[in-house]
Amino acid sequence: MLVQGLAKPTFQCEWGILVYLEQHGQATASELSDAFTVDAHTNFQDTWRLIQDNLIQSQVNQTDRRIVRLTLTINGQETV
Repeated sequence: MLVQGLAKPTFQCEWGILVYLEQHGQATASELSDAFTVDAHTNFQDTWRLIQDNLIQSQVNQTDRRIVRLTLTINGQETV
C-alpha cells in the first residue's frame, strides 16, 4: 500500500532498503552497503532520498556518534 502524498521510491535499491529494514528492524549504512554490495556514496544517495521522503529515519548512537542506525518511519512501514 502506498501512502498518498509520498514519493514512490524509483530505484530498485531504495525498495531493497525499505524491505531490508522491514525485515531486520534497523541497520547501519555500512550494513546496507554490505547487503546490497554498493559503494558508500551510492548507499548515501539512496538513504538520503528515503529520509527526505520520510520513509526512513536516522538515529545517532549517544555513546558513539559515528554509529547511525536507520529505521523505517510509520510512512515507510505503510509503504512496504
